[in-house]
Amino acid sequence: MANEIGSGFEAICGMKKEAAWAGVQAVTVALPFLKESYTHEYEQIKDEVCRGHAGVSDAAIGNQKAVITPTFNLTYEDLDILLALGMGASGVPSVSSGAYHINNLTLLDNLPITSSCTLAIHKNVSVWEYLGCIPNTIKISGSANNPLELETELIASSLSLDSATNTLAILAALSTVDLAGKVMMSDLTFKIAAQATTLATEDYGIDSFEFILNNNLAVDQFDNKNTTILQPRRATPREVLFNFTVPRYEADLYADWGISGARLNAQLSFASGSYRFIINIPNLRILPVQVPVGGPGLLGQKIEAVCNRDIPAGSRATGSFTYTKWAATTAKSVGGVVVPTTENGHRYKCVTDSGTTGGTEPGTWTTTPNAEITDGTGETEMTWTEDGTVDNEFEISLINKRTATPLT
Repeated sequence: MANEIGSGFEAICGMKKEAAWAGVQAVTVALPFLKESYTHEYEQIKDEVCRGHAGVSDAAIGNQKAVITPTFNLTYEDLDILLALGMGASGVPSVSSGAYHINNLTLLDNLPITSSCTLAIHKNVSVWEYLGCIPNTIKISGSANNPLELETELIASSLSLDSATNTLAILAALSTVDLAGKVMMSDLTFKIAAQATTLATEDYGIDSFEFILNNNLAVDQFDNKNTTILQPRRATPREVLFNFTVPRYEADLYADWGISGARLNAQLSFASGSYRFIINIPNLRILPVQVPVGGPGLLGQKIEAVCNRDIPAGSRATGSFTYTKWAATTAKSVGGVVVPTTENGHRYKCVTDSGTTGGTEPGTWTTTPNAEITDGTGETEMTWTEDGTVDNEFEISLINKRTATPLT
């Protein structure tokens, strides 16, 4: 019988969140897959016993580690669960706004023990199934006139080439039609300003960027009895970097910010119709700026920035781009976010289609996750829900048609 020949264009990548780490799941969602690389790392224990000759005897295989690095086109809907896994943003409620839903993803200090997924790739010849995949790094990048890409390094507990759960038939049955359009670089509005300043309407032009989250997971801890990796956990503080290029060198604005060590806030907002993909960065500092002269052409700028945890509650300037302070008798609509006038480190999202804040501020702003607070009275009464903490390096806001972004 003739052998099948694997072809890249026939590949299908599917995923499903796991109920428990490395608990196999039949994949249910096909991702907008571009490419992947896989590394099977293992420790070879050499036989160093003296045996009267110079030849090398058989070696034993010790600890093993599976690392897969897939790359996807970023769409407005298909990869939000993978992003949530890497950020640890489980249990965030979506807020309906007609046919669309608003979801905010924030970072957790420790990834939940259920932040893993089963990933399966149909390679025509067979299905490669990776269990217990946890994102160690996530990189979102874009360049002029192209769709954005999302690349992630996943640490897997094991690889199977002969799964009884994820078969060729399971992968072939998945819909490979993108749930929403690709996020294009041309959809971008980029804003940046001193942190004490509300972001203005000006769109600063950039022609490429990389936004990188490194969870710094401990990936070399093994159960020596089973010679397999233990569930990865964060070993050191995570790192968040934002690098971008400016097509024309026209001013020293970025260089001045870098030299002075100014604290900045920035926003990358992508929009297509009613869809939104927004990265909010409340506290970044620019490293020394480069303006390389590479010949007689126009000069560009290369900017590297480090994203830090936001400044402590109470010291952030009023009017910060993400967190407007609560104000009396103010109309609000679904998805609007505020912080108390005396900040408590948490933010609150409006879950009422429309309403008006009361004449006096709610007496208690609960810090219980997802708990509700009533504001105002009568027909214009509205409801807030606790929506996470504000001291994160970044947050991602999504508006799409997925009813439950959080890890379902």
